[in-house]
Amino acid sequence: MNNKSLLCFTIASAQDFISAARRTRDAWMGSLLLSYLSFSALEKMADGNPDAIIIPNLKNQPFWLKRMGKSVSPEQIEIASIPTIFTAILDLDKENAKNKAEEAVKSINNKWNEIAKEVKDWVKKKGIYLDSTSEKIWERQINDTFSIFWIVLPWEDSANKLIDNFKTIFEVEEKTKGLEDTWFEAIKDKANTKPSHIIYPLLFDLAGRLLVTRKNLRNFNQRKEPGHKCSLCGIREALHTNQKTTKGFWDSLVEGKSVSFHFKKGEILCAVCTIKRLASEAYFSKKFRIDPDFPSVSSIATASYKREIIRKIKEQKIQRYITKTEEFLKNINLKYDAPPIPRHLKEIEKIGKYQLKAFSKIDGMWLYEESFNSEKIKREYGIEPSQKELLEALTGLKEITDEFGTPPKYFAVLAMDGDRMGDWLTGQRLWEEERKFVSKAYHKGLTSALSTFSLRTVRDIIEKDYPGKLVYAGGDDILAFLPLNCLLDVMGAIRLEFSKSGVPDKLTTSIGAVVAHHTHPLYHIMEEVQKTLKKDAKKRLNRNAFAITLFRRSGEVLSAGCKWILKDIDTMEYLKRLEIIFREEKLSPRILNDLRDAVPGILPLPIDAQAKEFNRLCRRHMDESQVSKEDKDFLLNEFPKILDGLHINMQFGKNVRKEELWNMFTNLIFIAAFLAKES
Repeated sequence: MNNKSLLCFTIASAQDFISAARRTRDAWMGSLLLSYLSFSALEKMADGNPDAIIIPNLKNQPFWLKRMGKSVSPEQIEIASIPTIFTAILDLDKENAKNKAEEAVKSINNKWNEIAKEVKDWVKKKGIYLDSTSEKIWERQINDTFSIFWIVLPWEDSANKLIDNFKTIFEVEEKTKGLEDTWFEAIKDKANTKPSHIIYPLLFDLAGRLLVTRKNLRNFNQRKEPGHKCSLCGIREALHTNQKTTKGFWDSLVEGKSVSFHFKKGEILCAVCTIKRLASEAYFSKKFRIDPDFPSVSSIATASYKREIIRKIKEQKIQRYITKTEEFLKNINLKYDAPPIPRHLKEIEKIGKYQLKAFSKIDGMWLYEESFNSEKIKREYGIEPSQKELLEALTGLKEITDEFGTPPKYFAVLAMDGDRMGDWLTGQRLWEEERKFVSKAYHKGLTSALSTFSLRTVRDIIEKDYPGKLVYAGGDDILAFLPLNCLLDVMGAIRLEFSKSGVPDKLTTSIGAVVAHHTHPLYHIMEEVQKTLKKDAKKRLNRNAFAITLFRRSGEVLSAGCKWILKDIDTMEYLKRLEIIFREEKLSPRILNDLRDAVPGILPLPIDAQAKEFNRLCRRHMDESQVSKEDKDFLLNEFPKILDGLHINMQFGKNVRKEELWNMFTNLIFIAAFLAKES
């Protein structure tokens, strides 16, 4: 088997590339670009044989199906689903495998240059002048965009030789010494009895560790980026011409008519972020016929509100709003045909009111009265509508808000990640849990289950069952935008479906979510959702948990989280029920002030005394004559079990101090109350 090689390959810093976003469209296109570029490398590796790719499962990927001549819809293409790290077994010796890896790197760079050229040509066709100065900036930046790392290991016939290499390269860490010693002892035993059975797991473990080591030895390229920095990434120089200042160049784009709706006044972008902003229209919509736009944060925040309007409003009233809003936006030359939320289209089809499709395509920001503000429109778009135009447009909106109230102003971003997924893929967790070695059949089963979960199950939950929008779904890695009132439902549903997807029973998942105002800087939200997932749900709560960070408009930040299961209690189900109780006003939100005031005196108390104090406050803030027996029992007897579970469940270990547990308990209540109020 010396003519085989194992290859591990990755495009590094994917999250940084995606998180550099001021619009949802930036985050979506960052994800889709990376997925598409990763596929170009996978395509080169597979060379027509998808079985050569061990991780991920390539066979059902939309890009692969399209390459094989199968029918693939634009809706399948538009969701990024290919991870930026993959593993392949190649029928090549080491030198030829290295050449193949270099070809894959070249394929990524060629595809990126192809997209960049299409964007630049599109810009020029719109009448935007790029001189020698801007051309130089463009070429410099697109030629230094991605960090790509790979490892090639020749397939070794001798198990004992592999073991020697393994021992030589890696020093066993003290904390895992016992486990790894037993693993090595079992490996040695197999090396003498069934050596072919251990070559596969040894190579995978070795390659995985070497790839991590290689990534840590980053190539250092001195990057000269003078002048004003890009307002999206903050790293690269913003594009400009020799004749105009940076601000002057970008102001002229916003004030012009050809690309004005792609940029807001004050934005100055580098070449890379310009490509992210424009690639959907300049490249992907032409090549794959996908919708070039993505629902805005305002459309996400108002998604459930719009769904209720679609279900209940009278046709004459909604038509007046549509007509007045469209006329207003046309008169001031602003784009009004925004991409609809998928669930809205399903709702319209269900009730047969197809004329409401025009309503579903109006951006959610035009459901907020404050959006019809002359100064705000001038500041963001460089256009100043007349007072008469504003008042006329507002008459249509007022009819809706008089009937349905004002729309929600907060939305959520959700990120999910499988716990210790790298260890499950290399086989370390399989050994820990079942004393089994990883095999090709194991990898095939695991990646197939993850593929089905990400390509079908997750999207059905987020976009068919609820009015959310999926950004990325690559195996166990999920990113989505959601309206507030379905956040807890979606978190619970995704976690449950993941556990039923065919992955190993002990493979758990964690979810982080950020709740923020629709005007909150998106780049900050994108950074914080990853911190909430990794630092709170995974590290602080020790995985198999959820965490939510709330950024209030006032500046207050609140974090809450918990294990999915505490003492056989499904904490997410309890939290969902508490949110409903607050929404139905069975428990007064004034309890929140008392919970805050109780902190100094309650922390030293034992758990039973803390539970009694919570009971007392609940009785004080609910009208027991108006609350059902079931809800009363839940508040007084069931929900406090979470507090008991937090104290007993020592899985939190060193990451959470005992005195923090009351705050963890009450923060869950604060989150439930906030979601009930703002959704």
